[in-house]
Amino acid sequence: MSDSNRLRALAEVVSVEGWHKAFEDGGARADLHVDVVFGVGRIGGGDPSGVRFRLGLKRAQLVVVSPDHEPVRIDPASVRRDAPKPVLGKTEVKAKVSKSAGLSLTGQAGASTKGLKAEAAGKAHVALAASKNRTVVATQAYKGMTVTQSRTAEGGYRWAIEPALGEGSLAGRPWDAEKSPMLALVDQRPRGSKSMPPTVRIEVRCLREDLEISQIKLEDPQLWALLNRRKAARNRLIAAEAAIRTLLAEEGLVSGDMNDAFAHLTLAVTVADAV
Repeated sequence: MSDSNRLRALAEVVSVEGWHKAFEDGGARADLHVDVVFGVGRIGGGDPSGVRFRLGLKRAQLVVVSPDHEPVRIDPASVRRDAPKPVLGKTEVKAKVSKSAGLSLTGQAGASTKGLKAEAAGKAHVALAASKNRTVVATQAYKGMTVTQSRTAEGGYRWAIEPALGEGSLAGRPWDAEKSPMLALVDQRPRGSKSMPPTVRIEVRCLREDLEISQIKLEDPQLWALLNRRKAARNRLIAAEAAIRTLLAEEGLVSGDMNDAFAHLTLAVTVADAV
């Protein structure tokens, strides 16, 4: 896979950007903003591995790493310990009844409604009680993702991100980065210091079991036909895992044992920009 294709494939799965105001002198404070976006990436196509598949994330962790050698401190009182205000959405379920039939769900819009469908349908039942010859649209608000703050074993601050409905892949932004800073950085350099301003690193991590690998296809028609006849789904998954491992290694990211469901993977790394 070419460098541009490889970078695009990773960016479709997760992209992360961090920034804070520039430190003008020692002792200054600055809010750290982090924008992270999730999606489903299309991996492969011209890749020497000969495998194509879709890759998403069921869960992820965003971690702020303050290296020991950097003269910067994180103010614990400033850390977002509650979930940053989520990006909200809504789902609509249309219900229609007639004299000859009971209530039937006729359409949905928005995100997956498995966790909301029953409640929306219940609202429609109540609304239709007075009349059985009209269509009612019941709307239910939802949070796209849930966020839980904690600390890593190494002492870094992290935010675990999961789909609010408990299923599917992460999609979109879990918070408004402009309005919801994650924490405040404090410049530890002496006032008047001419040394380089401090930096912090932002990482997106997950476990192997958090990867959502689907629609695996091999580009070799003969091998693909053979594996399909043998129903060797596990072999196809191994090929996809090998491609992911190569992808991460080529980007200089840590790649754990893909056979271990609890292996730790780093999917994206960036240094927060001073603006």
